[in-house]
Amino acid sequence: MKIILAAGTLLSCVACGGQTGDTKGVKDTLNLVELTNTANSGGRHFFLRIVNERLTDSSVVYTVKSLYEKDTVGLNFEFSNNIPAGVKTDGTVDEQQGFSEGSLKISSIGLESDKFVKALSTLLNTGSPTKMTDKVIMPTVYSSNKVAVDLSKIATYSFKIFIPNVTQVPAELFFKLDLYKKSIEFSEKSPEFRAGLVAAFTE
Repeated sequence: MKIILAAGTLLSCVACGGQTGDTKGVKDTLNLVELTNTANSGGRHFFLRIVNERLTDSSVVYTVKSLYEKDTVGLNFEFSNNIPAGVKTDGTVDEQQGFSEGSLKISSIGLESDKFVKALSTLLNTGSPTKMTDKVIMPTVYSSNKVAVDLSKIATYSFKIFIPNVTQVPAELFFKLDLYKKSIEFSEKSPEFRAGLVAAFTE
């Protein structure tokens, strides 16, 4: 119920996805940029460039990378095809279709993921973990879009994700897949979720 209520705050963030244009099976490596902006009252914002994508029968696996203190950091994000819209035509939350389990999977790509976790913990001031978990991280996903996610088209899609962890309070993030900019971006909802977020990537 708390998750459902929280999703109601996202309706102003509805994505405009749906413009036509096919995505390619493999992306060229683009110039990488810094992982995050400077700290501000709105919390940290993280940016990773899509450098490769791999199609499966039911999903697309995006390999994303960025820079932190001259090191390359990165992860895999696997999105299911055709994630249902979470916002009805009248602008209200679709509680039946909007939330999904298993539609996003986050996993390590090795050393660059270990460096990502170290960067994340440093930026959020939560300690010094040594490596990323080998487990696949599967958050609950709320799709704050008025259209179903179609990964075969170039579009921008917004989500809110709830990542389970040992604190027993899911770490909440605002999340965006931008196939125009070839990026994945996410922002803190609140600093109170920092410890849980880092724990989710290391436990």
